[in-house]
Amino acid sequence: MNLSTSFTLTAMFILLLP
Repeated sequence: MNLSTSFTLTAMFILLLP
């Protein structure tokens, strides 16, 4: 898993929070 993938997954998770 690359850093870009982890960052993307984190960004998606944050967007799904609200």
